[in-house]
Amino acid sequence: MIENYGITKKIESLGEIQRIKESVSLKGYYVVSNAFDLEKTKQLSEALNNILVMQEKMFSKSDLIAMREEDIVRMPFSYDPLFFDIIKYPLVRQVVESLLGDYYILHLQNGIINRPSKIHHQVSWHRDLPYQDFVSSEPLGINAFLCLDEFTVSSGATFLLPFSHKIAYFPSEAYIDENRIQLIASPGSILFFDSMLYHKAGINTGDFIRRGINTMFVRPILKQQIDIPELLQGRYFEDPVLRKILGYDSAVAKNVEEFRRKRIEKGRK
Repeated sequence: MIENYGITKKIESLGEIQRIKESVSLKGYYVVSNAFDLEKTKQLSEALNNILVMQEKMFSKSDLIAMREEDIVRMPFSYDPLFFDIIKYPLVRQVVESLLGDYYILHLQNGIINRPSKIHHQVSWHRDLPYQDFVSSEPLGINAFLCLDEFTVSSGATFLLPFSHKIAYFPSEAYIDENRIQLIASPGSILFFDSMLYHKAGINTGDFIRRGINTMFVRPILKQQIDIPELLQGRYFEDPVLRKILGYDSAVAKNVEEFRRKRIEKGRK
């Protein structure tokens, strides 16, 4: 028990989900070690590699480099249902619901591949809701970043700037140097963080590829990075868990008639 006095408001002992929520709310992040076993991370890594090859065939290497899209796998769940294991994972859903409420949608799911001796464009500090220089009293988005390989100093583990989701500007270089931390984590660990937290990839100076899958959920007032219902063409519409998360129920009506029909259907439920 922590000794204290003169305090009238305090939070008592918490369960796992509430501990994660408190940490993400206050300092912006929390790491759950070994959430997925090594066999699952291996399966996801192999699937991610296969999808990367498929997506790289759509554009030339020079175009991908020019677009800063090299070594990024967009929306892997739309290629392989294995990636829904992250979206539907009970711990992920419980944490996201504790922070965003019971109505949230998938904003994106991207695979990030950091190769040895190669600088990935994500080594720049950024928020996952870029160009938004404001703060809100409640989180707008929550990320569940799954580590597929060892996140170490030499492999270029992710840097975070704690508490930066609470400031409406990018702090000074001196402040960043004094307060940044580097996430050291084992394969299968999940980093939960507020999408407005400043972070960046490190430089991989090691001898193995470092991969991660960034799954981001947002309040439905925000649009998706890619129109997921259109991308899926009706797939998973009948799934009671995925339908809302994938954004089928929050898609913008195409006209007045559709808008009103949706309201009628909503009133019947």
